[in-house]
Amino acid sequence: MHIWATIALLAVSLGQTDEALHKELLAMGDIDQKIQLDPKVNPFGENFEAKKTLVFVQNANRLREIIRIQGFPTAAKVGKDGMQVVFLIVQHADFAPEFQERCLPTFQAMAKRQEIPKSTVAYLTDRVLVNSGKLQRYGTQLAYDKDAKPYPKPVEKPEELDKRRAEMGLQTEKAYLDGVIEFQKQMREKTKGSGGTS
Repeated sequence: MHIWATIALLAVSLGQTDEALHKELLAMGDIDQKIQLDPKVNPFGENFEAKKTLVFVQNANRLREIIRIQGFPTAAKVGKDGMQVVFLIVQHADFAPEFQERCLPTFQAMAKRQEIPKSTVAYLTDRVLVNSGKLQRYGTQLAYDKDAKPYPKPVEKPEELDKRRAEMGLQTEKAYLDGVIEFQKQMREKTKGSGGTS
């Protein structure tokens, strides 16, 4: 068994919650989302990408430290919302693909125990594959054309994509893309409403 998965199993067996860690993770998740989604942060402003990367790096470094000292967080320890933040931090650590790959077996083990959604594994699996220069499996990783319209990065056996997505609890690829387009529209409206530039 992968060493991090073993650590996660041991933590679950203790059955103890860690409220301080839970609160810290939620704060890290709040920063992660605000830097991307809050129009007040002015995502179109100067040096936005550098600021966003700095947040992602700081969060990932702190999570590495938590794992090194306490072991991999679990739902029993930090709650489902805390685990969602752990996923976001790992998912956004594209500057450290080896870290993402090392975390994947632990997330897979947790999904088998129904501690986290299978969709989490689908997203991280695709991230690891794409960052390794391989075809993604579930069509979660997107690119954008000149009109900012989303489309999936290359996918293995695209004719079976929706079947694989359904197995992981994901909506169809078309519904997914439609949702991204609607989200983009809402973000443009929010940004205009906050006085940002579009």
